Amino acid sequence: MKIKYRFMFYISMLALMFSPSAYSELPVQSRELQYIWVKDGYQVGVDNDPPWQWKYLEDTNGGEFVAMSPDSYYPPAAITIRTHNSIEVDRGEHFFKRMALVAINTAMKSYGTDFQFKLSDLEKNEYGGLKGYSVEFLSKSKDVKHDVKIFVARNSINKVLSLTASTLEGKLPHLSPVLDRMWSNISFAQANKYQEK
Repeated sequence: MKIKYRFMFYISMLALMFSPSAYSELPVQSRELQYIWVKDGYQVGVDNDPPWQWKYLEDTNGGEFVAMSPDSYYPPAAITIRTHNSIEVDRGEHFFKRMALVAINTAMKSYGTDFQFKLSDLEKNEYGGLKGYSVEFLSKSKDVKHDVKIFVARNSINKVLSLTASTLEGKLPHLSPVLDRMWSNISFAQANKYQEK
């Protein structure tokens, strides 16, 4: 009896191995984007399946686009984009890297830390038409730890942006595909006109 069941087990395993469905890929969630025109003159693509919530905030320093993950999304996350329209950096890469370092270290204070990064800590990044430098660190707020990424970039016409992403501790790698989609889909109307000439 045992031999019969063992034989049936092997037959079943062989059938599964040669079945086309055994090698088919798992269903992939749609990554359709909603394209949003932001008051600061750029368009950004935000995940639409499930749809992320977003809002635009204005303060004395200008405007900030904030995208927040839906309630059903894990890990929960917030992503911001701030343009600095009064700043154009058309000087060399070394100058821009030093400027990015100053901007990042200034932003660190808003996370309640006096820690200061060095030039050697900056990682060179590129998302679509944005090129710049980033850092990642662990932030603590109200006894809750968050992974944070700050990216200071410029586009093809040297407009400067600062972008941040925040999520639960240890979950920043899970957010990378979202950042790739969103930050790679930021386009400025002025930059598009410039490239067409």
